[in-house]
Amino acid sequence: MDDPDADFAGDGVLGNSITGENGEEVTRCDFSSMTPPEMLSGAAVRYTPEALVARVSGLVIARCTITREGAVEHCRILKGLPYMDEAVIEALESRRYRPVLFQGNPVSVPYTFNVKLRMP
Repeated sequence: MDDPDADFAGDGVLGNSITGENGEEVTRCDFSSMTPPEMLSGAAVRYTPEALVARVSGLVIARCTITREGAVEHCRILKGLPYMDEAVIEALESRRYRPVLFQGNPVSVPYTFNVKLRMP
């Protein structure tokens, strides 16, 4: 089920550019000199039937790339919950964000999402 209280937060990491999984250069975030991403659209996380039966709740942490076009790609779970990892990745990768700007230009950035799930 949709969780309107799901918390999506990101982090910035000081540093230089790194190469993303697809070979594209990804800028590591220092949000003091960049605009933070802003969600424009996308799906909410939906509980799986198995997670509902098991009464799963807690925190899922996923590391993704927000591209210069605002897409969310290459998500991987850093801390998961039973039956919910794929549902979280699916929801995150359906989203579009206003891209992060650095010196007025959109850049791809690694971003950590902290998704708090509570039983509906």
